[in-house]
Amino acid sequence: KVQLEHYLIQLESEFIQLLAERSVAYTGAEIRNIVKESATEAFANGHPRLVSSDRLLTLLDLKPPQFRHDTEELEALRKWAALGGAEFAAPSDSSNTPPVTSDSNSLREVSWY
Repeated sequence: KVQLEHYLIQLESEFIQLLAERSVAYTGAEIRNIVKESATEAFANGHPRLVSSDRLLTLLDLKPPQFRHDTEELEALRKWAALGGAEFAAPSDSSNTPPVTSDSNSLREVSWY
């Protein structure tokens, strides 16, 4: 409702409730961008502040919340790692072994072996 008011858009309270239910997982910024896009389209079509409720719902469907994309990307990364796509950077037996250091020509070299 706050985002709609920012662009002076008035909708039926039942429709605002529907929008609220459909946009639970969205951030305020994501909702604002969807409302802004709808308002910009209405203005470009010569009908400022006449935002289509159907267009708002369509944009919600077309622009899923970012966390869903992030979750899918993280899950794909986990699958890749589980299939052997990733290796540990340190040897598995190095957890209690302090690094060995040596100074050579004022350069410090560190080794975990």
